[in-house]
Amino acid sequence: MTLTARIITVFVIIGLSGSAIAQNMSKEERFSRAVTMLQSGQYGQAIPILEDLAKTDPRAANVFWNLGHAQTEIGAYEKALEAWKAFHRLEPADWHGTEKLIQAFYASDHFAEGDRERDGFIRQWKSTHDPDFKKSKRFCRDIFSLKGGKVAVFEDFEIATDPAVLVTFSVQSGPRAHTSVLLISDTSVDKKLRSKGRLGNDERVYSLSWTSGTNRETYRIYKAIPSYTDLRKDVIDALNGDLKPISSVSVISNGA
Repeated sequence: MTLTARIITVFVIIGLSGSAIAQNMSKEERFSRAVTMLQSGQYGQAIPILEDLAKTDPRAANVFWNLGHAQTEIGAYEKALEAWKAFHRLEPADWHGTEKLIQAFYASDHFAEGDRERDGFIRQWKSTHDPDFKKSKRFCRDIFSLKGGKVAVFEDFEIATDPAVLVTFSVQSGPRAHTSVLLISDTSVDKKLRSKGRLGNDERVYSLSWTSGTNRETYRIYKAIPSYTDLRKDVIDALNGDLKPISSVSVISNGA
């Protein structure tokens, strides 16, 4: 295995600790050892090996790819961000790496940088000639954990429906697993509110709702699209029970 071989799976590690790696092992052998460790979940043992390889071979992009994954898994988000920055510098056209970099900015609370990188990522998708990239209709903007489980945040590169789901907060684990919190806009609702004088010509309504398929709870109504920072906070408060719904609807199936 060479240092240029991409490892895209979730990585784990077996066997010896980093300090026990023989000094006479080649860079390729040490990289292979670290990847094997990552593939068995021993992230803490893999990280010293990868950090040493990053120092001795700072242009080995896949060392930083694996290091970014490992640091993320142990919650060392600032160090993960530095690894993803290094990978992005070496492989600026790799859109998978750009997506990971965006997630790393948010995980380490660098929201302004994350917003800028996200905006550029969407522009990159619109202008790309990479067929694989163009086939990807959505991307994962952010991943975070709270007391109610892990949440992955998805956005479409292009919004072409109405009503439109602008952001999807997909609950991956915990009591509300397999449900979502959605930021939604609907031009028909806007028109009705304008006709009643309740919405200005330049205003739009955006609703923040949790949905399980049979239940829907609305938590916020915005008259301008909220910043991602504010939106994320509202979602966390809603899922943690600190923000109460302003309306609730249940759909009862008749079994048809």
